[in-house]
Amino acid sequence: MNTTLCAGCPDTVIIIMPDGPPYTAGDVLTCSSNGYPAPTYEWTVDGNPGSTTNTQVIEEGDHEYVCTATVTFDNGEMCSDSATVNVTGYSKYQKQYCKTVLITDLMCIHKSSMNIYTLFTFMYQGRSINKFQTAPFHQFLE
Repeated sequence: MNTTLCAGCPDTVIIIMPDGPPYTAGDVLTCSSNGYPAPTYEWTVDGNPGSTTNTQVIEEGDHEYVCTATVTFDNGEMCSDSATVNVTGYSKYQKQYCKTVLITDLMCIHKSSMNIYTLFTFMYQGRSINKFQTAPFHQFLE
């Protein structure tokens, strides 16, 4: 019986993202590749050494993550391929509380009463909250 072993360089490197975006610092990126023998993995984060496994923890802030899969043959020769992703990792508080709020106001001066009428409208997650204020004009001049 003859057995033939085929050696192969990784020709596909995939970085599997966690659920998101947004991503929280501490979430994990997973690198997957083909090749024979099984590849080893090395990560860089903004060009600096990262994990030496197939997973990399997302750090807080904007970062470039590169996963390189390398196959080393019995004769010592190597070949590799890599994949890159750019990820923003938010702290758990930023992810939870980072919301967009739109504030508009309308200010009118009533001629006969010399009162200022102000209507503030806050838009938050599709809901509108109105706040109405009245004040005598002379308060703004003091």
